[in-house]
Amino acid sequence: PQLAEGSKRITIQCSLDGNFPPDKIADRDIEFTIDSSTPIPIVNSITDSNGAAIPNWGNLGIGRTKSTSLIFNGTAEANATITVEVFDSNNVSQGTFTGTANDLGQFSINVNLNSANGQFRITIRAIDQFSNTNIAQPITLTTDNTGPPIPTLETIPSATNQNTVYVVGFIGEAGATAALRVQSRDEPGQLPRDTP
Repeated sequence: PQLAEGSKRITIQCSLDGNFPPDKIADRDIEFTIDSSTPIPIVNSITDSNGAAIPNWGNLGIGRTKSTSLIFNGTAEANATITVEVFDSNNVSQGTFTGTANDLGQFSINVNLNSANGQFRITIRAIDQFSNTNIAQPITLTTDNTGPPIPTLETIPSATNQNTVYVVGFIGEAGATAALRVQSRDEPGQLPRDTP
């Protein structure tokens, strides 16, 4: 019969006349484990080579970093082989990085990205001692070492007697922070202020 996954024990019995209880029973049982799957590897954190965490990588599997040397930390089946494969934006493999989960299932894999500015799709695969394989949901990371485009101002306030004015503009890069430098012409001795 087809056996389900898990620990099994077989007892061998023998009856000379085909009746039971048996005439003889084997001196010991046979014990074994059926292992036909392995858990999905889980990435708990991604850090750069200095140990700083990469923000937002877990938000829909998308993250942004300046570093091209990363460390993937996570858990899988104990002693499983962990492979991290990196694909570029054209879905061409840029390399595979391999490590092994320890007896507690913890792994830490060093991964190098080949471009300081680019988008990468990363797959994490776990393979146990019986070659059972499972793959985590792909992670997308973008390396970004280029500043955002020059901001464009769409609305510039005219002369006003109000203490608060609104400037509307466009930076051109999602998540970038704008700083507005304000300098009073009536107070030439005052240093400009950066206003977020």
